[in-house]
Amino acid sequence: MSRRPSAISTSTSAPALANGHVSLLSPLEKHPTRSTRAVSMTVSTPAVDDTLGTSIDPDELFTKHTISEVKATQQRLRADADAKQEELRLMVGERYRDLLQASTSIIAIAASAQRVNQALQDTKETILLQEEPPLPQQPSLKSGNGLSTLVLCFRGSALRVYNADEHLHTLQLLSAHIKLLLDAPEHLWRLIERKKYFPAAWLFLLARVVHRALVREDEQDVTWSSQGVNVLDEFPLVQRQWDTVVQFRSQIIHKATLSLREYDSSPEDTCAVLLTLHLLDSRPLTESLSVFLAQRSKTLHNLLAWKYDSDSSMKQPNGHAPASTAVSTDFRRRPVKAIKDATTTALDAISRTVKTARDIFRQDDEHQPSLIRRVLEHIQSDSPDVAQAHSTDLYLTTQSLLTTLPSSTHFLLLPPDLRSYKPYVDLTSSSSSIQPLQFTQKLDEWFQASISSFQNAVSRWVADLQNVKELWSVRAATLRWLSTSGLEESESVEVGRILDDVCRTYMGMWMSLTK
Repeated sequence: MSRRPSAISTSTSAPALANGHVSLLSPLEKHPTRSTRAVSMTVSTPAVDDTLGTSIDPDELFTKHTISEVKATQQRLRADADAKQEELRLMVGERYRDLLQASTSIIAIAASAQRVNQALQDTKETILLQEEPPLPQQPSLKSGNGLSTLVLCFRGSALRVYNADEHLHTLQLLSAHIKLLLDAPEHLWRLIERKKYFPAAWLFLLARVVHRALVREDEQDVTWSSQGVNVLDEFPLVQRQWDTVVQFRSQIIHKATLSLREYDSSPEDTCAVLLTLHLLDSRPLTESLSVFLAQRSKTLHNLLAWKYDSDSSMKQPNGHAPASTAVSTDFRRRPVKAIKDATTTALDAISRTVKTARDIFRQDDEHQPSLIRRVLEHIQSDSPDVAQAHSTDLYLTTQSLLTTLPSSTHFLLLPPDLRSYKPYVDLTSSSSSIQPLQFTQKLDEWFQASISSFQNAVSRWVADLQNVKELWSVRAATLRWLSTSGLEESESVEVGRILDDVCRTYMGMWMSLTK
C-alpha cells in the first residue's frame, strides 16, 4: 500500500508567497539538509524589541519564549497596527476636510473678486458719463448770508471727515482681530515644537477671547453692526480660522502631559507645564500634582525595567567570543558599571521628582507662598513691576507674547483690554491652592511606592553579580551618590536601608552556598 503524503511535506512543497507573487524556491531551500539547519541555528538574530515591536525574528521568538508570551507579542503587535491604521485614517480624514474647506474658500474668493472687478468697472463708467460739476461761488465775507453759508459748509465737511475717520478706525480694529486669528496657528505650532506649552496655552486663550469679541456683540460697548459691519456674513473666514485654532487645545494638553515624564526638567519648566494644565484644562492644583507624580511613575517604571544583557557583553566587536581561559577583569567591570549607572539613574529620577514637587508646591512659610501660587498671583496682579523682576518664560504677559508674533506692530491697534488680557484665576477657590498636609501626604505615598519598586529592581540587578566585591562596589557607589542627592535625611536613610537589606540578602545566600 502506498503511504499518504503528510501535511508537512505538502506545506513545504507549496510555493512561497511574497507580496502577492509566487516565489519558486531552489531545491536547496525546499529540502534543507541537516548541515544547513545547523548553520541557520548558529546565525545570530536580532533581539526582540519589546518596546517598539520591530526586528522580531519568528524563529527566535518561538525558540526563546513560551506560547503565552508569543500570543501576548502577537496581540501587542496587532494592537499597534490597529492604532497606526486608525491614526492614519484620522489624519487622512482631517486633511481631506481641510482640502474641501480650502477649495470652497478659493471659489468664494474668486466670485468676490469678480464682483469687485465688475463694481469698479460700473463705477468707472458712471463717473465718465457724468457732467463736470459747476464751479462753487466765492462767498462774500462782507455778507452775513455768505458767512453763514461758509460756516455750514465747514461743519458739514468736518462731520463727513469725522464719520470717515470713525469707520476707518473700526476697520483697523477688525483687521487687527482677524490678523491675530490668522497668525495664531503657525505660532502655536512653533511654541509646541519648542515645548513652550505655557505661552501656547496663553495664546490659545487670547485667540478665544478675540474670536468671542468678533462674533458675540452683546458683550461689547460698541458693536460691529452699529458700524455697518456684519462679521459672520462678510468674513466667513473668521469662523473657519477659529475651527482650526480650537483643535490645538487637545494637542497642547496632551503634549504638555507627556513632557512631565522628563525627570531632568527644571522646576520652572515643570511649573509652566502644570500651569498649562491648570489654565487650559481647568484642573485643580491637587489633580495637577497627581498627574505630575503619575507621569514620573511611568518614567521610573521604564528605568527600573532595565536588564543587563550578559549575552551581548560576551561578544567582541568582530563577532567572536573572547578567547581566554578565565573571565578577564575588564569583562567583569562591564556589568558592575552598568548596574551602578542603572541604580544611580533610577535614584536620580526619584530625587529630582521629589525636589521638583517641593520647589513648586511647598510653602516655606506664611509670608512666602509656593512657586505656582506666586505665578497665579502674578496673573491676577495689576502691577507691571512684578513681571520685570522675574523670568518672562514663567511670569508671562500678553504684551510680551504679542511682541513675539509676526507683524507685532499691527497688534497695537487692538483695544487696551485685549492687549492687557490675563486668564482668569480665582485665588480664593480651593482649585487654586493645595493644603500643605495634603501635599506632604501625596508626596510621601509616591516616594514609598517608588523606593519599593526600586528595591525589587535592585534585587533583580545584583543577581548578575558574582562575588561580594562587586556587590560592595555597587553599594559604595550608591551611598556616595546619596550623600549629594539633595534628598532629606530621612529619605536618604530609607534608601540606604533598602540597599543594605538587598546586600545582606545576597551575601547570606552566597555564604550559605560556600559552606
